Parts: sequence; structure tokens; C-alpha cells
Amino acid sequence: MSDSAATTRETERDQSQTEQQGSSSSTDVERSTMTGETFFAALKDGALVLFALFFGVVALGIKSSGLDGTEAAGPVASSGIIDVILYEFVIEGNLVAPPGEVVLEIVNVGSVDHNVVGRTLERRTPDIQPIGSTTLSLGVLEPGDYELFCDISGHEESGMVATLTVTEPVELDDPEASG
Repeated sequence: MSDSAATTRETERDQSQTEQQGSSSSTDVERSTMTGETFFAALKDGALVLFALFFGVVALGIKSSGLDGTEAAGPVASSGIIDVILYEFVIEGNLVAPPGEVVLEIVNVGSVDHNVVGRTLERRTPDIQPIGSTTLSLGVLEPGDYELFCDISGHEESGMVATLTVTEPVELDDPEASG
């Protein structure tokens, strides 16, 4: 075999290896682009959840402070409509209602599904997706304590339990109330 033929084969082999390395490089670039797109999609989804959570908390603060033109809630709600907020392993709200018809207006500001079950009331919500809401009529309730919990696997055990207290409102002018 002549020297020029051997040189030509070596050159062809080097070019072939370079092309193979180049094609694997472009595949790596494509993979990293796909990973970048996935990262930005997840980042966008996370930002939307945080945005909705922030405005949900601000709206709740405005409503409970009375800045929305309504009176701020006292120790016992003036009606049987109770605002309830759900998030990871917490059921929160002014969970004190007067006797009578009690309705929970529930918002899930968490990042996973939650629900609310009245343990002795045989009432429950469907699972509520993040940033979702629903209402739950508990019926006519007499004074007493009623346990609420989330029955999604592991949530109750993680502390997602609260007590709804139904009690007569205390009048501030009532001499018995002041002692």
C-alpha cells in the first residue's frame, strides 16, 4: 500500500471520528435545550402558584381586616358562613360560628389537593385542587365542638385537623360576659 493511500485512509478515519463527535455534541445540545425548556416550564408553573397564593393571602387579609367595606369578624362570626383556608397540613380560619345553619367557604391555597370532612357530621367536600375553592353546608348545628379534617392519605396524621366551635355570641353589653 502506498504512503498516499495510507494517508488518505487516516484522513478519512479522522474525519469520520470528528463527524461522530460532532453529531453526539449536537445531540447533547438538543438534550440540554429540552432540559432548559422543561426547567422554564416548571419555573413558570411555580411562579403562577406563588402569584395566586400571594393574592389569595392578600385578599383574605383585606377581607378579615374590614378594608373591603365589611366589618372585621369578631370572635363569633355574625352569620353561619365561615371562611376556611387549606394549605399543607393546615385548616385555618375563624372557626367559631353561631348556632344554626353553618356553611364553610373553603379555598385551597396549598400546592396539593385537600378536602374537608366533618367527622361526626357525615359531610365532606370533594378533593379541592390547588387554588381551587368550594362550599360545604354542614346543616343546622347546635352549640358544641365539631372536628374537621382532611382525609387525603397522610394529611390528618400530619396535623390537618381543626375544631369548629358553635357557640352563642357574647354580647359586649352583657354584665355576665364581663365577669
